[in-house]
Amino acid sequence: MPYSSYLDAINNAIININYNNKKKWFSHVSRQAIKKYLNLSSDKFKYLNKALRKGVVSGELLQKRGSYRLPIDIYKKIKIS
Repeated sequence: MPYSSYLDAINNAIININYNNKKKWFSHVSRQAIKKYLNLSSDKFKYLNKALRKGVVSGELLQKRGSYRLPIDIYKKIKIS
């Protein structure tokens, strides 16, 4: 994995999944969609779930049921071309 942490990979996955769906730029992304985007093997799922929990507790991710998104201020820093 070329990222420094799973949380960085999750953030990148959420941004890219939402970028491809421009009509819903701030939408939540499901855990299954993140797993599919990162293409992880099943033995790495526990690390992904731990990183998701850590991101929600620290405030780096917002959770709504089983879906996640980044805070609004991060989206404002990203310019859509």
